[in-house]
Amino acid sequence: VWAGPLSGERLVVALWNRCDNSTAITVEWETIGLENTTVVSIRDLWQ
Repeated sequence: VWAGPLSGERLVVALWNRCDNSTAITVEWETIGLENTTVVSIRDLWQ
């Protein structure tokens, strides 16, 4: 899990599965500095 700042108070989060099989990856919002009530938009860059 990696998180970093973007412009306009936005945040990028990378969840990277290095295995050959698909798997579920989760992250606690607090781990990346967000409130647990934060609403986000998510997209899979490989889809």
